[in-house]
Amino acid sequence: MALPNQQTVDYPSFKLVIVGDGGTGKTTFVKRHLTGEFEKKYEPTVGVEVHPLDFFTNCGKIRFYCWDTAGQEKFGGLRDGYYIHGQCAIIMFDVTARLTYKNVPTWHRDLCRVCENIPIVLCGNKVDVKNRQVKAKQVTFHRKKNLQYYEISAKSNYNFEKPFLYLAKKLAGDANLHFVESPALAPPEVQIDIALQQRHENEILKAANQPLYPTATTPSLSLAIVNPFISLQFQHYTIRQKQFQEIFLTTLYSPFNYFPSSASSINNPVIFHLSLLPASAFNPTQHK
Repeated sequence: MALPNQQTVDYPSFKLVIVGDGGTGKTTFVKRHLTGEFEKKYEPTVGVEVHPLDFFTNCGKIRFYCWDTAGQEKFGGLRDGYYIHGQCAIIMFDVTARLTYKNVPTWHRDLCRVCENIPIVLCGNKVDVKNRQVKAKQVTFHRKKNLQYYEISAKSNYNFEKPFLYLAKKLAGDANLHFVESPALAPPEVQIDIALQQRHENEILKAANQPLYPTATTPSLSLAIVNPFISLQFQHYTIRQKQFQEIFLTTLYSPFNYFPSSASSINNPVIFHLSLLPASAFNPTQHK
């Protein structure tokens, strides 16, 4: 989506919104694309710079109108006008600043409040800095929300094209789509330790094969049923695995017992008491 004073094109184009805390490198990232930097336009009413970034694919040319906040996020949340009609997004954080990663869920919530069901890429920027504060194995938000994650370095051009290629594939609905020509990028300002970064990438792959939620050891989680009709009521009351995992985690890390209750479809309350007890102290036969 171009601005009113911006030239439109006769090939596929998409509005891409880039969000994240101030100082994470969003502007530096989009400015690496020299054509987009030359043709950018500023819209003062929204407080945004729009960079048109062209890429050449095996299916033809494609353009991303990259909406950059121009620093507006430093003064609070972004206006809805920034998100409206967004067709894809990049959420960026700085691997050298923990708070920027901690705020990723807030940016994701604000984005999804206006733009539903759009492809989103999470990017951890500044991986060229050796003293990173957010370790690769600590980045798990993308797994919880089914997002794509890439580690990038805007100043070294490391992985610059990957977020755009992923979004292009999703928007085109073609997993075989690929870039056939690299865009003109600004020369690297820093050098990245490829060997070190490869170790970080391997950590990400290893973490992806691990469960998101830890497994209880001792004391273990016990489930005590308080209702003589529980076998009947469980047929009418749905407890999804995800919900149970959330209850599990709340109980596992809380010093207090957790007493959720709910009414089933036959209007009898189902009450289940989750508590932390040694495994040996729990006998399931006592609760049948």
